[in-house]
Amino acid sequence: MNHTIHIKIINSLPFYKAINDRDQWFPRITAEKVNIQEEIKYPDGGSWPIIQIQCINDNSVLELDTVHTRKDTQKKRLVNYDIDNTYLSEFKEIFNLTIRFKETFALGITLNKNSESATCDVSFKNCIKCNATYMAMYAKRSESGRDDDNVLYIHGIWQVKLSEEFEEHLGLK
Repeated sequence: MNHTIHIKIINSLPFYKAINDRDQWFPRITAEKVNIQEEIKYPDGGSWPIIQIQCINDNSVLELDTVHTRKDTQKKRLVNYDIDNTYLSEFKEIFNLTIRFKETFALGITLNKNSESATCDVSFKNCIKCNATYMAMYAKRSESGRDDDNVLYIHGIWQVKLSEEFEEHLGLK
């Protein structure tokens, strides 16, 4: 029996820059070289950071939005009732996720030791020059952006290869 692999990790990125999503804010860089699986606190004011990385293949600068589908980013909130079990089990296995059916109906990633469950948010971005696909998986706290707990936690950033079926299922094609 031939088993199709729907998501394959090509490379992992160990760090990123956090950039304010509002171009008029200076300085635009919130934090340089933030390690993966580290919380980053960013300025209040309703601005979520953009994840800025360099393409491994050609050093293009890519900006992955963590709020909306903009800046050529496709943002998805992966919840277990909205993703086929085939893909769900692959995500769980490859990215070492838990599935919290009763609590949040979401894929779970750990925000920190004291955190409760979090939803699995992912952003996909293709490099314009080489067409490599990058995926960032993250969790957020204080979505209002109006208190002192403005935190973004990046579970990981990977260069990935997705099957055509999975891209269609996610609505990326």
